[in-house]
Amino acid sequence: LARSKGTSLLFYFFIGFSVVSWLIILFFRLSSFFSTPPTYINSNVQANCTFAECLNIYKCSLNDKGALGVYIHPHPYLNAKHSIEFNEIISSIRSSKYYVEDLSEACFVVPNYDILNFKSDGFIDTSLREENVIIFNFIHSASTVWNISKAILLSSTFEKPRFRFTYDLSIPFYFDKMYISSDMFVRLPIAFLTVFYASLNVPFRDDVRRTSKCSEDYDSLIRCFNDAKFHIQNLTSRSTFCLLSNDPRLIAVELVYSLKTSCIPIVPYHYELPFSSIIDWSEIAFVYRTEINLKYFNELRKIPLSELKSMQDKGYSTWRQYMINISTIVSTALDILSSRIIPNPHPKPSSIASLISHSLDYPDVRFTAVILTYDRTEALFATIRMLDNIPSLHKTLVLWNNQIKPPPLVERWPIVTKPLKVIQMRSNRLTNRFLPHTEIETDAVLSLDDDINMLTHDEITFAFQAWKEHPSRLVGFSSRIHLRDAFGSWKYDSEWRNSLSIVLTSAAFYHRIYNTYFSNLPQSVLDWIDQEMNCEDIAMNFLISNLTKSSPLKVTPRKRFTCPVCGPASPAYVEQLYLQTRSSCINILEYHFQNMPLHSVDFRVDPVLHQSDLPNEIKDFKNVGKL
Repeated sequence: LARSKGTSLLFYFFIGFSVVSWLIILFFRLSSFFSTPPTYINSNVQANCTFAECLNIYKCSLNDKGALGVYIHPHPYLNAKHSIEFNEIISSIRSSKYYVEDLSEACFVVPNYDILNFKSDGFIDTSLREENVIIFNFIHSASTVWNISKAILLSSTFEKPRFRFTYDLSIPFYFDKMYISSDMFVRLPIAFLTVFYASLNVPFRDDVRRTSKCSEDYDSLIRCFNDAKFHIQNLTSRSTFCLLSNDPRLIAVELVYSLKTSCIPIVPYHYELPFSSIIDWSEIAFVYRTEINLKYFNELRKIPLSELKSMQDKGYSTWRQYMINISTIVSTALDILSSRIIPNPHPKPSSIASLISHSLDYPDVRFTAVILTYDRTEALFATIRMLDNIPSLHKTLVLWNNQIKPPPLVERWPIVTKPLKVIQMRSNRLTNRFLPHTEIETDAVLSLDDDINMLTHDEITFAFQAWKEHPSRLVGFSSRIHLRDAFGSWKYDSEWRNSLSIVLTSAAFYHRIYNTYFSNLPQSVLDWIDQEMNCEDIAMNFLISNLTKSSPLKVTPRKRFTCPVCGPASPAYVEQLYLQTRSSCINILEYHFQNMPLHSVDFRVDPVLHQSDLPNEIKDFKNVGKL
């Protein structure tokens, strides 16, 4: 009986202890919930999101103002304290054409949760269960771990390895009352260079300001110079160049002040510049990716004053147009995100596009086919015969790139009805393809490899029609794309993708004016292409996209060409080396262009009745559709 009573007491003690423990745990969990903003758990982290893969475009329709809807998601932690800047963001969205009050009408969702200036270390999980979420952030700790899932992050502190190209968006830094009033302005002596990158070995000169962090409590807006504290705006003022820090959190602040005070920023390559899809940073800033030394600064001093004044004026105008206040930043960011889904139907044409369009104001536009060849005569002759039956062909120009073996005798060439001209090139260079040959008498040029004889007449005619409607663009068949690798560098990708940013010039139409521009590329770029015997097509894509601010156009489903008379395919290791070379080419060209002009798009152009069930008799382009 005693043993039974002891067992009962032990049993009740255990039950009581369990209940008390459970209540204590429940108390702390509830108190934690009501004392800190809750996180939204979502383990499906998408590190390589694109609009095609992570955005639910089927949620996106136009609201009654003709814009994509943006909904502000009410956060469950209603007493959360919001910063002035975040309240301005919410207010700007509500007063914009994008705002909708109904979640079912929204394309994008903005959570009403302020993490603009998250400076502590730790883990941030900002992903809502809704799709198409936009997260605004200005400053965060370098050791912060993000779980943003498929959310689109808009931040001022992107480094290229952490930036999801064409998905996230780099925005300018801003906070309330960041600019000092005139009574706080200190008129420092005029400087050629202001240095914020303290660890960099910059020569001491009278016209160089070397700044540093002040030793006590660090304020990102206060720096020390000559043992005195100054606001950054005082330091960037009256200086021609500003060499920015290496930390993205500091760069974000220094960059905005530099542009505001007409100081030309010198920015490290790893920093993702804000609004780069609409701002041509090569006109207002310098980007460096190698070690800066005395020679670099000496070269800066050689730049004519007129060019420096132009960069300073454009920099200040850029600040006023895109960065002057929260409302402007929010409006520009939403415009960019919207344009990724619905491109502007009436884009402002660039000067080169206007020039080219006016040059086509005459009937009966024809094209010149330019074929680069070495010694594959059988494939070359088949290509020439295929072209000759196309009514819009004006002339075929063959560039014979072989200096050892002469072109075939005249009697061996195919009998054709259109003019055929063969030019013996002096050297075997891939850049010969884009020389401004006087024999090209038409504005339209069809660039072809000698083995591209499998295209049909309908495919070439349709591509030419597409080019006539978009004569400033590169219009072709085979597409590729540039992507970020795990280290933040660009890589060339030839796999099947939903997006494209490159069209191969092995079969592509373009305007002959680009041959002149191509010949004026830096000689080091042209020499590298000829040395590697690769990348001339990527360089032309860079050139045209940089001039037009537009992507190339891909026509018809074709992606790869197979030549039945060209021998076996290359071994896998050769193909890998080829892809590595082309990846290097993209990074080299970005360095020379001082920006990334390639634009990714998610569409191609096909004939209207392509793949319809209608009879072939009513189709203008019947023989189109093979991969």
